[in-house]
Amino acid sequence: MAPALADLQTQLCDLQSLLASHVDKVCALEDVFAQHDATKREVNLLRQLIENSSRRDSLDLACEREEEEFGLLILDDGRGIRTIVPHGLESGRGR
Repeated sequence: MAPALADLQTQLCDLQSLLASHVDKVCALEDVFAQHDATKREVNLLRQLIENSSRRDSLDLACEREEEEFGLLILDDGRGIRTIVPHGLESGRGR
């Protein structure tokens, strides 16, 4: 019976070693998932910034076209408030 007990102890040690290895791999995988989630958040933030910038550029381009087409001057006070006045009536303020 002693050899059977020794075999069981060896199998138990092997199993414990295998489980410890799997735990290490799971922990490493969790770190990869956390890094992946952080990267996804950063990409989404960059996408939003690019979209917002693109919208502002489109709005500025549309304003320029309206100025040219209708002879209007669009004044921006820096707070997002725009005033549309016919050319010649502007009070020396820039865009």
